[in-house]
Amino acid sequence: MFGLQFLNRSNRPVVHAAGRKRGPCIIEPLEDRALFSGNGLSGAYFNNIDLTAKALARTDGQISFDWSAGAPAAGVGADYGVRWSGRVQARFTEQYRFVTFTAGGVRLWIDNKLIVDNWTSHALTANSGYINLTAGKRYNVQLEYQHTSGPATAKLYWESARQPKQIVPRAYLYSSDVDSVAPAGLSNVHASYVTDKTIRMDWNAASDPSLTVYYDVYNGKTKIGTTSSTTWTRAGRTAGTAYNWTIVAVDPSGNASAGKSTTVTTLSAPAASGGLGLAAKYYGGSNFGQFISTRTDGSINFSWASAPVATSDDAFSVRWEGSIVPFYTETYTLYFTSDDGVQLWIDNKLVINHAVDHAAAEDRAAVALTAGRKHSIRVDYHNSAGTGVAKLEWASLSQPRQVVPASQLLPAFTDNSAPTTPTNLHTTTVGSSAVTMTWNASTDDVGVFGYDVYRGSTKIATVQAPEFTDDGLSAGTQYQYKVIALDGAARKSGTSSTLNVTTSTATIRDALNPIGATTYDSASGVIKSGNNVLGLGNNDWMQYDNVNFHGGVNSVRITLALATTNVGGSIELRLDSKTGPVIGTMVVQPTGSFVTYFTQKTEISGASGTHSLFLVGKNVSNIANVQKIQFSTQELIRIMPLGDSITQSFGNFNSYRYYLWQKLEDAGYGVDFVGSQTKAAGDQFPADFDFDQDHEGHSGFTTADIKAQIANWALSAQPDVVLIHLGTNDMRFGMGTNTAINNIEDIIDILRSVNPNVKIVLAKLIPAGDAAPGAIENFNDRIPSLVNLMNTVQSRIIMVDQYTGFNLELDSDDALHPNDLGDRLMADRWYAQLAPLLG
Repeated sequence: MFGLQFLNRSNRPVVHAAGRKRGPCIIEPLEDRALFSGNGLSGAYFNNIDLTAKALARTDGQISFDWSAGAPAAGVGADYGVRWSGRVQARFTEQYRFVTFTAGGVRLWIDNKLIVDNWTSHALTANSGYINLTAGKRYNVQLEYQHTSGPATAKLYWESARQPKQIVPRAYLYSSDVDSVAPAGLSNVHASYVTDKTIRMDWNAASDPSLTVYYDVYNGKTKIGTTSSTTWTRAGRTAGTAYNWTIVAVDPSGNASAGKSTTVTTLSAPAASGGLGLAAKYYGGSNFGQFISTRTDGSINFSWASAPVATSDDAFSVRWEGSIVPFYTETYTLYFTSDDGVQLWIDNKLVINHAVDHAAAEDRAAVALTAGRKHSIRVDYHNSAGTGVAKLEWASLSQPRQVVPASQLLPAFTDNSAPTTPTNLHTTTVGSSAVTMTWNASTDDVGVFGYDVYRGSTKIATVQAPEFTDDGLSAGTQYQYKVIALDGAARKSGTSSTLNVTTSTATIRDALNPIGATTYDSASGVIKSGNNVLGLGNNDWMQYDNVNFHGGVNSVRITLALATTNVGGSIELRLDSKTGPVIGTMVVQPTGSFVTYFTQKTEISGASGTHSLFLVGKNVSNIANVQKIQFSTQELIRIMPLGDSITQSFGNFNSYRYYLWQKLEDAGYGVDFVGSQTKAAGDQFPADFDFDQDHEGHSGFTTADIKAQIANWALSAQPDVVLIHLGTNDMRFGMGTNTAINNIEDIIDILRSVNPNVKIVLAKLIPAGDAAPGAIENFNDRIPSLVNLMNTVQSRIIMVDQYTGFNLELDSDDALHPNDLGDRLMADRWYAQLAPLLG
């Protein structure tokens, strides 16, 4: 049944598929609404510290100033004061901590309460006070500051349980009052279109004196978006589930109307059409000349290394014909990826025409389709030489993009007879928990669609090729198998002879002890050579039965070899089958050659008790040669080395990372270096390969460059500890100490927003021969204050002095990057601070 639900303006269903079950609906209070941006605070500047001789007034977007020893603006003298006033808007309902970071006297009032009072002249100091605030409410704020001598700094931070520490943003500061009248007239919130995956909401517009109204849209208590129109469509819903939608009208000043709500239940998922695929006719040559064979292809999703049929010149062509049956009455986008040429017709209309030879490319067409209707489809595809690609996908508002499934494709031809009975059913491998069997292929007047495989009287699989591996079996147990062939018209052959198989006796493997790679019970695509498994490639696998993970393991070490020509592959570790739960993924790093073996490690989760273990290759053709596998209960600490080319390594040197890794390994620490990089500067491989090569060192990067990308890197790597040696290029390029320090503060705040418990080891920079005199030293002098300001119990920051004793003549070959001696020296200093942090 292909059901849609349309509703009219009175919320009465116009079309409703019978028998739909309503799911549960829980209505909760709305989450705090993010209001519209502020403009900062009003700043009054005075030519004395008593705040009586006013010199100028302006609006400051946020309070984050480093004026050095000069005046903050023209017309303001050396001894001056500032009064900032306005309102601050809370993001969350909870206790806030406000922090002033100033050199000079400071006082801070929030909601007319004095929470910071240090009006005496003082060196750069952090002062703080606490106050309870309500989300969305604006409170009076007044900050007074006086300066008499020396560098002038004035910064205002805030933090709370849900608000990481940061400079109070401009968006939450208001220099003057705004209107307080909420929009009116919002009404008739209702659903106008419903499927199992999609809901479209409409409502009557609200009015506001500002003539501008926005609408916050909530699903339950969670705000999911804002729109200026009076309609909202949301796909990706769960079938048979009730959703409570609320619309709130908001004006540019942040005034909000009362929410208007309605509950909508998505329909049940539409039933599949029972299709088997499309009729496929295969031809020799690229112009449909020499007919070779016909079969039913369940879906069009092929990547051919060579022609799938026997041809004289490797060229071939295919014509697929039949019907395509959509789930929804919507506009679909049909995608066809091809190499070489393709033409696609829907209802006898040519919608994709890319028949000339071309490299792999995606074509698309928008086509209006009707739910449940059989739309005719024809695809003409050819490949002139080499590899070939043919893939048909679809997507619509309610249909996530996917390869068009066989259930929604009906073949065009008429099948008059059943396939012949499969013969010679026999095993090729027998393990303690899996058996692999094969048989002679059947024939059919049109083509064999596949084979139903039975264990006893139960059908356990349908496969297209005449082979099958049955896993998850019990050791020392007898099983019976038989096979039946079927064609595109669902005609079945006779039943094969019965195959009796007894699995081998189980041998328990201890996951905490080394498991030789060549001791696998079953495998595909690999060969044994001595103690090593060779040629693990994409979708190849090895199976190890009866692996005892005890009460659980946290990491794995795999000894392997990989040449630098084949990087980019990974090894998935799965339980109980080659498509079973993934307990870990090792991104394989090069070891220098396919005969040089090093041990690499990664995190594991979700493995306890006794299971079959599968190692499955992914992404490239020759991922690694494997020697042994060993699991551990040791949890890995994720360490991100972060910085520029000094971290990345330069020339023929390894960088400090190599020696630090060796020291941590020798001391028995379970660490995992993380980051998006593995190579040295200039896209070079490291001088040595026997260490964890992951890092976030980026040659030539400044603090601003790192700040721009650190959020994505941290979200991907999820570091527990970050080692920061950063700012050298800022000092070399004359970008200013204040800017660099501020950027590092922001980088730390971003890291904490990803992991509130992250630990930071922040370095004083090694010398740089081409930096301006005193630049590195001035930068390093600021590091202790930064650490003191930002260190917290939850997220510790520790300083490491990489400057003192680093001799550019001895420890560097270019007066900038460390040589081998310099790398060792840096590693020793990182280790001295890092080891106590790791425990």
